[in-house]
Amino acid sequence: MKCYNLLKIILLAGALTAGIGSVPAAGQVTATPQGNDIFAEIDRMMGRYDYIGALAAMDSLITVDVQDSVAVAAMPERERMVQKGLQSRRAQCLRKMYRYDEAVEALGAVVALDRRANPVPVMAEIADCRIQQGDLTEALNLYGIITMIDPVNLYFRVQQTMLYYYCGLYEDCIANAEMVMAVDSIPVIISLAGDSWNMLGQPDSALVCYREALRLNPYNEKVIDKASSILLRRKEYGEIMYMTDRFLKRDTSLNVLGIRGMTFYLQKAYPESLRLFERMRALGDSTYSTNFYLGLNYLETDPVKALYAFEDAYRADTTNIEGVYYYAYTLGRVTIRDSLTQSMFDKGIELLQPDPDAMYRFYSAYGDWLVKKERFDEARDKYIAARSYDPERLTVLPSLGYCYERLKDWKNAAIYYKEFMDRAENKESDVYNFTKEALDYVNGKLFMEEK
Repeated sequence: MKCYNLLKIILLAGALTAGIGSVPAAGQVTATPQGNDIFAEIDRMMGRYDYIGALAAMDSLITVDVQDSVAVAAMPERERMVQKGLQSRRAQCLRKMYRYDEAVEALGAVVALDRRANPVPVMAEIADCRIQQGDLTEALNLYGIITMIDPVNLYFRVQQTMLYYYCGLYEDCIANAEMVMAVDSIPVIISLAGDSWNMLGQPDSALVCYREALRLNPYNEKVIDKASSILLRRKEYGEIMYMTDRFLKRDTSLNVLGIRGMTFYLQKAYPESLRLFERMRALGDSTYSTNFYLGLNYLETDPVKALYAFEDAYRADTTNIEGVYYYAYTLGRVTIRDSLTQSMFDKGIELLQPDPDAMYRFYSAYGDWLVKKERFDEARDKYIAARSYDPERLTVLPSLGYCYERLKDWKNAAIYYKEFMDRAENKESDVYNFTKEALDYVNGKLFMEEK
């Protein structure tokens, strides 16, 4: 029975204007001796989880088609209450068997058999069936009606708030959450309001909610994760260190350890970061992120260990572009496995989206490695490719000039050396002095050729 059919029954019953507090809830049975005997056996079957047997027994006892309003109205009160009790129990069994459409029909029958009763509990059960089916829109429609009928029930308001979020109605979710928080501080709802602010692109407001949620429950690692992601972008590392330290004094969480380790790394506290990621590995964490940050930390002190860590990171995720870059970069630094190094650089470039900065870094690092291998013609081509993605960046110009110099193309070598010297702001750097000496050497070669 769809939402609009249930509404028709409710409207016919006049339930929207009834005094809710004085009406017995739907599903409560006015017992009769005969009804008690029937229900006792059915309840025993349900207590044994024999839902199929209970359904079969109830189906044999249902005597009226609730769509026939005349027949329902003609039934004696006691018999109607027995039929109502059967339909209520039938709905419970059907829900347990994941037969939600049939459960909704049975709940609609409960309302039809007792139109004087409060329909709200039945509507809430129907809404919960729709949630289980993934029909969140209909569930939200039902809870909208429920909260109009019973605006003070906190459970119904909480359910509606959750549905607003999962239906993408973030502003409504925030408004509802504020109504809930005015009555009771529920950390989950406060956090959900934060999530909604985040989805609306307002991280400052989201952080206010996350902080309040953590004040009420400082050991919720999911909220710590969400708050930390905002604080990391804002480089507010002290607050992250405080909340993660407090959590880890009470419990161990790989996720929280990772957040703390990443924060140490971003503060250039490499030994502290390394210890945390090594601890995570010792605890059995072999995920991409743990190996990747292990590699970044080792890169500061031990490139060989960094290579092994980046290799493990690559095995965990062969499509992560940063992982491929650092694996290729470290291979180029510490090994003579030329074919593997080249294949990793090529793979990274294939994976790249049209991101100029990433393309520049990849081609530039690729060229650096090829220079080490004295493959200057190939290195030259990589540097030219790098420059095509960011012509204003100067860093490849001396390297490009050097490739031309080694290829004895003195004219082009001089062009790139001179361009770097003309555009460089720091005229005292080591790179500038190297380029000046190189240009003098190349100009000497050009002078000799002209003679």
